Amino acid sequence: MTSLAEQTLRTVPQPLLGIGIFVLLLGAYMLGRVVRLRRGVNSEHDEVRQMFDGFIVSAVLGLLALLLGFTFSMAVERYDQRFELAVDEANAISSTYLLAQTFEDPHESRISDILRTYARNQLELAQSEKPDRTVALLAESESMQTCLWSASLTAVGNLRDDVSSSFLDNARQVIDISASRVAARLWHVPIRIHVVLLIYMLVSGFVLGFVFAGARQHMATAALFALLTLSMLLIIDLDRPTGGRIVEPQQPIEDLIKSLQRNPPVNYKTFDPPPATVANAAVASEPAGQSAERPRACHDAEDRKQPGQ
Repeated sequence: MTSLAEQTLRTVPQPLLGIGIFVLLLGAYMLGRVVRLRRGVNSEHDEVRQMFDGFIVSAVLGLLALLLGFTFSMAVERYDQRFELAVDEANAISSTYLLAQTFEDPHESRISDILRTYARNQLELAQSEKPDRTVALLAESESMQTCLWSASLTAVGNLRDDVSSSFLDNARQVIDISASRVAARLWHVPIRIHVVLLIYMLVSGFVLGFVFAGARQHMATAALFALLTLSMLLIIDLDRPTGGRIVEPQQPIEDLIKSLQRNPPVNYKTFDPPPATVANAAVASEPAGQSAERPRACHDAEDRKQPGQ
């Protein structure tokens, strides 16, 4: 069960989060100013105290930058992992689709249809932002994984050759990578890190308010708070798999879907180039529509092979 802080980070619109963080930083700064005035601290003409205040501010902001850098690195690592898993899933589905063409019908067509539908479902699942729709797509994905494995076992039957073993291994990878993608989308930067980072930002704002006194320093501090707020929002955005402005591209899955649509199982039928002497007659004698079933690249390969024979 998610905590209130975690639910806030995952669901509240980012502009509202940014405004809230900036207002909290200003509040901490003003609190530091009030404490300074009540204690009657005046370091404008005290060079030693100004030097000490400078050391304190440098140390506080340096440690804050270090914490922000580590947290940003964690968010980027999760973003990169989600993209790498999308690439791995596209490769696994493509390999399984190609190996499925080694079986005879109806196994070839059945597995190919399952994989094409499954790829579209995975793309929609990755782009889904509504929780209810995500749950439905997850259930549909699990159902198709069961169908894929059942169809794979039926196609392989009692075969124990290398091709069948490779096919089953690729089909297993399709299922395993899907589970990894689901886990990666639930693997966020720990909420305690966000909370500690926010607390440290507020403490830094208090220290700045206690140390700074001039109007020019107030403007510089406001600009610093704006930059800190943008940095925090960037980390939160990277840590949101969906609903944010920075999401991992689904181009590998999209390219895979286009490739599967361009290459139905009929394109992978056995291709045996006819001899060069009778190539044209053989192509001309094919029934209408049969030659068109071959990809254009196959015809080009046949034409390139003729002069060397």
